[in-house]
Amino acid sequence: MALVPVSNANALQMLQNDAQQLRTLIQWVNARYQAYNQNLSTAAQMTAAGISVTADQNTLTAFIGDLNRLVQLTGGTRPADATNMTFDVQAVLGIL
Repeated sequence: MALVPVSNANALQMLQNDAQQLRTLIQWVNARYQAYNQNLSTAAQMTAAGISVTADQNTLTAFIGDLNRLVQLTGGTRPADATNMTFDVQAVLGIL
């Protein structure tokens, strides 16, 4: 990666870009959590959608929980529990 000189203009541009990226991520997390929670939060909904293996349903439930924790955190509330989100994401990718 090329070295970018740190100047006021560069720092402000970097800050603007990163703030916009973070805002987009927060909006995406909120929207996806609502969609998954509404449509795939129960075993019956998952089975109807063709996800019938219990381990796969558990993986999807963990992923929905991860999104919920991010929604809580970005909304200013500390989640009551923690989980290894990287592990959960890898598990979701493993069932696809």
